[in-house]
Amino acid sequence: MLGMDFSRLRALVESTYGLSLGTGRVFFVGDSTNRWHVEELVNNKVDGTVRTSLTSALSSCEASRGDVVVVMPGSHTLDGTFTPVAGTRIFGLPGMREATTVIALAATQLGALSAANCTVQGLSFNVITGTDGVVVTGSNCTIKDCSFRAVSGTATTFIKVNGATTPFGAGIRIENCFFSDDAVSAIDLNTDGNDKIEDVIIEGCHIAGGTNGVKLPAHNCESVYITNNVFAASTNPINVTALKTGTGSVISGNSFGVAATNDCTNAALPASYFWVNNYTRAGLSAANPA
Repeated sequence: MLGMDFSRLRALVESTYGLSLGTGRVFFVGDSTNRWHVEELVNNKVDGTVRTSLTSALSSCEASRGDVVVVMPGSHTLDGTFTPVAGTRIFGLPGMREATTVIALAATQLGALSAANCTVQGLSFNVITGTDGVVVTGSNCTIKDCSFRAVSGTATTFIKVNGATTPFGAGIRIENCFFSDDAVSAIDLNTDGNDKIEDVIIEGCHIAGGTNGVKLPAHNCESVYITNNVFAASTNPINVTALKTGTGSVISGNSFGVAATNDCTNAALPASYFWVNNYTRAGLSAANPA
């Protein structure tokens, strides 16, 4: 094979991310102008298949087979909302997160994790103004080590965990991500009277700004953990939209670039949320904000 050893790339992804590829197939997303990708596409290697768009790679995946899509460095403009089937894992190459950009189609939602057990890791995303980034309704999905930026203007959300839509977002992990300051809500936990936001962990993220850092549900939720994040300059780092129960939820170990009284808005944080050891400009906070 000329130039690029895809079997070695596969081994690198497997060892770095600590995953077993199992019986699933591996698809490499490259550029149609790159001769090495085209060469692989023509040869159709047994150990993995090269595709020239993320949409094409995802359409080749089979639900619950454990397929992996590896997005190669470069800019990848989508032709629609990316929607993986159950059990699909989408990765960038290790160490190439900021060099691997997935760009939403104009006036179109970036992605939808509507199936269970999907993982997105190690990529940068450009979200279109006035739209949502990745909307999560599937259970047990993870978004990790990713960057989110608006193409121009202000995005509606970068990540929306939507508990108002079947099959509902539960068991969601958002870890070690960067969010720029150009969004109404960096992370929106959205639900209705079905009370389906539960077992959600937001950890180790850097939220540069925007109106809302994390927008808490307007209805009841359970076991939401917001820990060890940095809220640099959001107007409302933790936005409380109504006095609703958050049984078993914890907000701890976060750093806020605002005064203590601005950590929550519209209403005091409900007593069912455990707020402790959060740092603000006023110092260490051990009690719910007033």
